[in-house]
This record gives sequence, C-alpha cells and structure tokens, in this order.
Amino acid sequence: VSWGDWGTPLRAFNVATDAFVVKLNVDGTLPSEVSVDLDLATGWNMVSVPLTLDPEADSPGDVFTGAVAVYTWDPTLKSYVTPDEIVPEVGYWVAVTENKTITVTGMPVTEWTDGLASGWNMCGSVYGDPVDVADLADNPSGSILDGAVYWWNPTGKSYSTADQIEEGKGYWIAATQTCDL
Repeated sequence: VSWGDWGTPLRAFNVATDAFVVKLNVDGTLPSEVSVDLDLATGWNMVSVPLTLDPEADSPGDVFTGAVAVYTWDPTLKSYVTPDEIVPEVGYWVAVTENKTITVTGMPVTEWTDGLASGWNMCGSVYGDPVDVADLADNPSGSILDGAVYWWNPTGKSYSTADQIEEGKGYWIAATQTCDL
C-alpha cells in the first residue's frame, strides 16, 4: 500500500488503501526508463516499440510524430487497422516521407507473452539483446511454423527470413493454430 508518490505508476495513488504492483530490479530499486531509437527509412517501415509507454502519450500520433500513417494487422479480421495505442507485443507499419529517427522512452519490456491467432500475426520485439527465433516459446508447442518469421527491409523494400528477433523491429509470424507466444 502506498500513501505517497513514487515513479510513474500506470494507476496512480487514489485512496488511503489503494494497492499497487511494481516489478523491482534485483537490487530492490525501481526500474529506470530507457530510450530506444527507431531508424525509419522513407516509405514503409515495420517496427515495434519494446517499451511500456506512458498511457498519456502512447497514441500513434504521440509515438510516431510526423508519420503519414500507422497501421497494425488484426489477425481475426484479416485486415489492417489503425491502433489506438502502441504496445510492445505488436508490430506496426509506419510510413514516413523522409528518413528520420524517432526516440521512444519508457519502461523496458524484456519478455512478453501474447496470444496469436491461426494464420499471420504482426509481432513486436523485446528490449535488449536479440532473441533467436529458435528460442521462441509457443504453447501449444509446434504452433509457430518453422522458417515462417519475416521482417521488412525498408531499404531493399523486401521481406527477409528472420533468424533473430531484434529490438525495434516488427515481424510477421505464422501460426498453425491459436496459441501463446
């Protein structure tokens, strides 16, 4: 229970016995915000934001300032949609009219679990070191198609098979059935 201000909680102190949950560093300190640079090439870019953002500044317009368009894939509708908020588990198409670097600041997300639909899904990355595609954990096991993880190369304007999931990139991942990744 907290009776005072600390950090930037997702839900701030409200009443005398308001409970909260916080993930601390190994040494017991509060995690610090970090920044990630997203290098965008002219045209379309498939990116992700491996950070938990301030809920007051997580809209596509706030995160991708100056972008012409921001879309994500809805695997249930099998169509592109404009997202309401930017979250770490998701990949996004971002269109810009010139090369630019966008710096995003928030709490690092070093792991996540998200539900995938059968078929193609746009997924995000995690903060930090790349994760080998072979190390992705799906449940039920075998739901993710081997060799069916792709990223978009905005310079070459083509897809490439991904061996690793890298910070800041978005990915197409094919699932044979509904599963958790």
